[in-house]
Amino acid sequence: MLKPHEDAYGQMMLDYLRDGSGYEVVEHSDGHFGIGAGPSLYFTGYDAWRQVERDALALVKSRVLDVGCGAGRFMLWLQENGHDVFGIDISPGAIEACRRRGLANVEVLSIDQVSRRLGTFDTVLLLGGNLALLGPADRAKRNLLRLHRVTSPDGRVLGANRDWTKSGDPETRAKALDNMARGRFSGEHRSRIRYKKFATPFSTSSRMSPDELRALVEGTGWFVTEILDRSEGIYIAVLDKT
Repeated sequence: MLKPHEDAYGQMMLDYLRDGSGYEVVEHSDGHFGIGAGPSLYFTGYDAWRQVERDALALVKSRVLDVGCGAGRFMLWLQENGHDVFGIDISPGAIEACRRRGLANVEVLSIDQVSRRLGTFDTVLLLGGNLALLGPADRAKRNLLRLHRVTSPDGRVLGANRDWTKSGDPETRAKALDNMARGRFSGEHRSRIRYKKFATPFSTSSRMSPDELRALVEGTGWFVTEILDRSEGIYIAVLDKT
């Protein structure tokens, strides 16, 4: 759980919800800074989503766990379409934004804390690039096993990620090659979000290629059954138990 001074992500969302303001600065541990998508992305409706995201939601089964739910853009649509959906995020501000938008089934929780206490789910969402929340290889494997335990026998994971090996930026591709030479996921990196006086702690995100994902799931009970869209190095993977 993020402390109040660390919740840049949540404060940005609450400000946007209040008056449409906000911005997102991404700081990488190697000293690079970038401008993130900004809060408006987390509030977009179904018609503004990429087609691949709409295609992915058509594959959702029954009760849903949305990991890294943000301001609840996927949850709202699923709830309106008859799904029982539960959302978790490490940002108290993001969870508060969800509640203000009419989403009651939310909790401040990380993926590493998911347990059977939450019940059993038929679909786990890791959309919006959230496959990266699985963490580095050893932790990612444990988290996949954790998700296996809280899903039904025909459970499914729908996860999005970015493939750095397909990047059009030479510097990003060079980082990917260096990561792989060190035995890491190709897009493994440490970064944090800054907004006004708030800054999240640095955390490890694991961008990986579909092939790396296929290798990762071995022995976890999950199988990569489909890869949806790989335009601009972005893809959504479908993981099933059979």
